[in-house]
Amino acid sequence: MGCLNADIGPGKTVAIVGLGPIGLLAIECAFALGAAKVFAIDLVESRRARAQQLGAIPVDPTDPVAFVREATSGAMVQCSVEAVGSDATIQLAIALAGQGASISVFGVNQNQAFKYPLWTAFNKTLTFRVAGCFVQTMWPQLIPLVAGGRLKPERVITHRMTLDQGADAYRIFDGKLDGALKMVLAA
Repeated sequence: MGCLNADIGPGKTVAIVGLGPIGLLAIECAFALGAAKVFAIDLVESRRARAQQLGAIPVDPTDPVAFVREATSGAMVQCSVEAVGSDATIQLAIALAGQGASISVFGVNQNQAFKYPLWTAFNKTLTFRVAGCFVQTMWPQLIPLVAGGRLKPERVITHRMTLDQGADAYRIFDGKLDGALKMVLAA
């Protein structure tokens, strides 16, 4: 839904801001929807490396706007997906957007005082969507993509542990230790 809300389609240039499990899966979805180029932005180098393995262009977080501007000859991206939920990452998703771009905020931001740059949006003719997802509505589109091998959600599972290791799993996940993305606990 995050990618559909960004109007990703064949030949489009995309930025994914935030490369946790949702952002990494957004990269796969962007390519499945036909994206030509996907720029992947995250503060964590190992997550950028994972994104590169998926075919995305890793972007150093030092100055991602300048990087994308240069890589697109000033056009910026047509589609931007924000998968973190902080004010700064939403602002970055907007800054990466080119003329007529669509932005999808999928990260959970609870700042009710977020300052949306209305003038920038007007000047760039941006489409801006913020939404959660009722997962069951996406099954008819996702299941065939997973069954056909186009999407591989198992790639974001980094740890498989037993239920009695649950406390340790939460410690690893919370601390972002050992490349933790998604933990699966089983009996």
